[in-house]
Amino acid sequence: MTKSELSRLAVVVSGSVPADTQTRIDRGENPRLDFTHLESLGATVFTRDSVPEGRAFLRRTLGDRFAPAEAVAEAADRFDAIFCVAEDIGVPVALALRLRGKRTPLLVGVHGHYLANRKFRLWALAARHDPGTRFLPLSESIRARLISEFGIPASRCHTLCVPIDTRFFAPEPAPEADPPMILSAGAAQRDYPTLIAVMKDVPARFRIASGSSWIGEATKLAVPETCTMGSAGSMPGLRALYAAAAMVVLPLQDVVHASGYAVAMEAMAMGKPLIVTRTEAPADFFRDGETCLLVPPGDAPALRSAILRLLEDADLRARLGRAARHLMEERYGMESYTADLVRLLTEVSRPPAQAQGPGHWVRRPRGG
Repeated sequence: MTKSELSRLAVVVSGSVPADTQTRIDRGENPRLDFTHLESLGATVFTRDSVPEGRAFLRRTLGDRFAPAEAVAEAADRFDAIFCVAEDIGVPVALALRLRGKRTPLLVGVHGHYLANRKFRLWALAARHDPGTRFLPLSESIRARLISEFGIPASRCHTLCVPIDTRFFAPEPAPEADPPMILSAGAAQRDYPTLIAVMKDVPARFRIASGSSWIGEATKLAVPETCTMGSAGSMPGLRALYAAAAMVVLPLQDVVHASGYAVAMEAMAMGKPLIVTRTEAPADFFRDGETCLLVPPGDAPALRSAILRLLEDADLRARLGRAARHLMEERYGMESYTADLVRLLTEVSRPPAQAQGPGHWVRRPRGG
């Protein structure tokens, strides 16, 4: 893939990006992210720190988080398409483009967090009639909701999951530990009380790598001495925890939007067997018995049974880990992700009569 293929793509991120991000990636201290990888291939990235060149009405009236929307709208004529990595910035960009009468094709990533938000719903119901707007949900379950609840045409709704850096997160040899260490990580929509409830019945050490916002709540729980809680400190620190773990357990609340995808992909890319809660918005790479074990939400006996099953079956742990790593490399790595995006850009830049039909380029996961 050459830089010229993405040189006319704008990528919009809602937050700020530290100035040393690329330096840290180059030093191996951070994984590549979707937008940093696209920028390395020639795309132009707009963030909260981007300064609009002319008018800044949205930023003045609605705050700094609208800065990337105004900046990309003013530069829209330079690009063949604008890709918003999530819906929280997609709606402001759509508004900024409309205010300036710009018709640059708009691609909006959809994580699902805003599907019940009134402003997003009003925009999506209008945008479904705009052939220049494409929706890029992270999973087939979110895509199905966009089509059924919002009436988005299937031909403009393409599943495209955020990629994983399989070079940063790669299998590492780790000595056998006695007792084994079981890792869980992350804070958003985590059901750690259910995991803590099973710890006393499991012959293992537990490590919960989560930030202080959740740890404060955890002090109200009866956490056994076999469990250690606290932040991993850094991305290399988190990677080291994955490497040392016998398995990764991802207990989730039963939500209808993407949850736990990043931690799951990191663990799977490290070749770790994964136990994860089956929510109403499962990732397409959660394939029960193939790449992970799925358990019902809030079901402590089922979670305990799955953990004990993996502890007792080394062959199953190895098989799940190998299949998970293979899937991340083959279908969810940076190269596959950007190739899919380039194919979509080719489609949106053609006259409508030349398009090859609904979702023809989409990487279709098998199962989930």
